[in-house]
Amino acid sequence: MVLIEKAKTRIEQLLLNISRVLKMDFAIIQADGELVISTNRYRKQKGISVHMPSIERAFDEGFYLMDQPGKMDVCQGCRFQSQCPAKSELLHTIHINNESFGVISLTSFTKDGHQRLIKHQEDYSHILNDITNIIISIIEQEEEIYRTSNILQILQSVLSTSTDPLMICDPTGLVVYQNEQVQSFMKPQKLCPLTINEFLTGESINKVLHHSSHVETTIEDEAITIHLTPAIDNDACIGMILRFNKKPEKEITDMHPFKQINGESPAIMDLKTKICNIKNSSSTVLLTGETGTGKSVFAKAIHDTSQRSQKPFISINCASIPESLFESEMFGYEEGSFTGAKKGGKKGHFQSAHGGTLFLDEIGEVPYHLQAKLLNAIEGHAIKRVGGNHPIPIDIRIIAATNQNLEQLMKEGKFREDLFFRLCVIPLNIPPLKSRMEDVELLAYSFLHKHASKTGKAIQAISLEALEILHLYHWPGNVRELENTMEYALNMETGTIITKGSLPDRIVSHTDPKKPANIKGSFHSYQKELLQQLIAKNGYDSEGKELTAKELGISVRTLYRKIDKYGIKN
Repeated sequence: MVLIEKAKTRIEQLLLNISRVLKMDFAIIQADGELVISTNRYRKQKGISVHMPSIERAFDEGFYLMDQPGKMDVCQGCRFQSQCPAKSELLHTIHINNESFGVISLTSFTKDGHQRLIKHQEDYSHILNDITNIIISIIEQEEEIYRTSNILQILQSVLSTSTDPLMICDPTGLVVYQNEQVQSFMKPQKLCPLTINEFLTGESINKVLHHSSHVETTIEDEAITIHLTPAIDNDACIGMILRFNKKPEKEITDMHPFKQINGESPAIMDLKTKICNIKNSSSTVLLTGETGTGKSVFAKAIHDTSQRSQKPFISINCASIPESLFESEMFGYEEGSFTGAKKGGKKGHFQSAHGGTLFLDEIGEVPYHLQAKLLNAIEGHAIKRVGGNHPIPIDIRIIAATNQNLEQLMKEGKFREDLFFRLCVIPLNIPPLKSRMEDVELLAYSFLHKHASKTGKAIQAISLEALEILHLYHWPGNVRELENTMEYALNMETGTIITKGSLPDRIVSHTDPKKPANIKGSFHSYQKELLQQLIAKNGYDSEGKELTAKELGISVRTLYRKIDKYGIKN
């Protein structure tokens, strides 16, 4: 059934606009004689009752001109016989999907219009034919939209009943549907992505879209495998279907915990070693370091290497919680404890992290009068909700971080000594980027590849001149500033390699020309010596090399390259 009602508004507007230009009127009559669309004047002059003989004649001939309405043989029996308000009428059949849908009438109720229509009959026939084709196109479009909508509803019903987490996106990566099962597989901040580019690399997406390949990939930082399947229509990829799976337990255990910590400088290698040393511990860790050094990345690495890696990792920025809400956010609240409290109460961050790790970033921003409650929860391994009377046991590991000098804050009476010493069981200082400049090139390339895949740009290299500038800059914003710099350069660069001209002016103009750019000699000597010691300890066989690679936080393939580079032999 042709869905004329779906297209009615668009067709009426079309005919109204053309009617004003031609100074004539239109009507559309279905094959059963129903007047479905008309201009106002047509309806006022002729009403809604249709005399069928003229319509049937039009179906027989395709085109039919009524140059003397009311006086022609097809007018016999019409209520307007001999006194038809129309002066002339040109009829044209409408066929949709090879079926007769109806007739469109171009009607003049004036002598002037009659004369024009008779004099230029062929031109008006062409115009009416074009209008008919436009109307057919509008109806077919609306039918396709309706049909697609029905198919999508059926598809959504099928997907919603599937036990597999499934997501559908269009060719641009825009998510058009995801079933409820996806929620159990994605982190909270990724539950409602606008595009799949938010959690997948451009390389995986392009492989599906442009090569129609089935691709299996993983979400960064998550133990999830994604199967991407192209949706093909007329040999073209019109979208993708994503199916999510949890990785097997062994595969999760083998995931590289240090993949986000890019660096091979002695300071970073020492930190990786210390993190490995404390992987079986539940002792509290205090991370210190300047802004932008990546303290949250190290906190996540500590969690991922620990026995709690399959339990929650809850990251909280203490500076972002209003003082009035700090206690309820941290410890939760009971129903009715204050105005606006949710029915049934609410868990706090301590309870949400039960069994896992609670990362308290910007710990120095916790108000002094609330620090005692934080200390009690950490020492007593239990919390009391706001409005509650009974302690709730908690099993969590605390990792705190700050860019402030907590010892100075203690002297100023702004930070409790007992809380400081409870947090500072295992102190780890994240070095500023300026003290590990040998990592700049590695970090720069890491950020280049990360953002190039997101932007879809085929830039895979950095010029020597640009690298020298990166080595000469003092990086007050540390690793975060370097990442922002590479993202900026990618957006500015129009070629295939990052050049000096694509770097921010701030970086180029604030380099220190007196600073030696060649800073790798001592580092390479240290790395060679470290490799020799670890290989001597673990063995030169494949198992020993795997163990050495794991201790260094690098892949086995990278280890082989370094062994070859430094000429290390058994």
